[in-house]
Amino acid sequence: MSDNAEYLNNYKLDTIYIHPFENKNSQGKYITLVISKQIKLSIQAIYIDNKKDIVKFELIKIKNGIVEEKITLNGFSLKKIQDFLNLLQNLDLKNSSKEKIKFEGNIDINNIKSIFNNKNSKEILNCILDSDISKNTIIDTLEIQKRNNAIIDFEAILNNEDKNEHDWQKWFKNNSWVFNTDFIEILDKRTIDASNITDFLAKSYDGFVDIIEIKKHTFSFWSKSTDHNNYIPSSDLVKAITQCAKYIYELERESSNTKFIENNGIKPIKPRCSLIFGRSNYWNEKQKEEFRILNSMYHNISVMTYDHVMDRAKKITNYNKE
Repeated sequence: MSDNAEYLNNYKLDTIYIHPFENKNSQGKYITLVISKQIKLSIQAIYIDNKKDIVKFELIKIKNGIVEEKITLNGFSLKKIQDFLNLLQNLDLKNSSKEKIKFEGNIDINNIKSIFNNKNSKEILNCILDSDISKNTIIDTLEIQKRNNAIIDFEAILNNEDKNEHDWQKWFKNNSWVFNTDFIEILDKRTIDASNITDFLAKSYDGFVDIIEIKKHTFSFWSKSTDHNNYIPSSDLVKAITQCAKYIYELERESSNTKFIENNGIKPIKPRCSLIFGRSNYWNEKQKEEFRILNSMYHNISVMTYDHVMDRAKKITNYNKE
């Protein structure tokens, strides 16, 4: 539909139109707004139902009833534009004497505001200006504070039994740093094929694609019963591991699929899966030992609990609640 100028020609100015679509890979909605009548310029957002998110925008220019030009913005480009607009709102452009301002994206305006939004803001600012603190040091400090705030959010979700996988998906999407060197990038797309949609596909440190699967933190890790005094994985954990194995199998089948490689910009070779499941805060020594044994059974699946993730995050940031 987005290529059909007939629809757009009939759209009125300053009216939002929402139309569903469905194809073999996904279903969702086109959200369209005509922003200029003279040259028939419209902006169209593409929303994917199973991702619960807008994956791209298209600027469409129509001339003589024909689509003359189309510009597509993906998630990364949109984030850059959003950061740029946020920066413009907070810059004192009237009094600015600079001809160039270095823009690197990922600017957290709220973090900057939180530092100076207090009665001592002038003293803090003057101290920074008078010191030899480098720009990189300030940026690093802001990033550490941002990560510390993320850990606080993590603990809040962890201690709330009403939170679900969707809440965790949002947290991990915004805080991929917690995976440290395991993954260098969370990919925008999560779909292996029409029947298999992961929580995350990620680019590993060696340049190939791996899987991250997250389950509820409220799921029991161990079964209530033991076998010969040995702890047994819960049925929910067994199901989750089986699902990971299925995803690995299906993703490996895409290694020769040119369309998958083009869409994701990365090739799946012997993919691995990281599964985040349940809690371990009250484990005894035997449970910790048997967790180690459990993980050694799988050469391409790594299981960790939310408490393991939190411990890792605190070690990365040298987190100190005080």
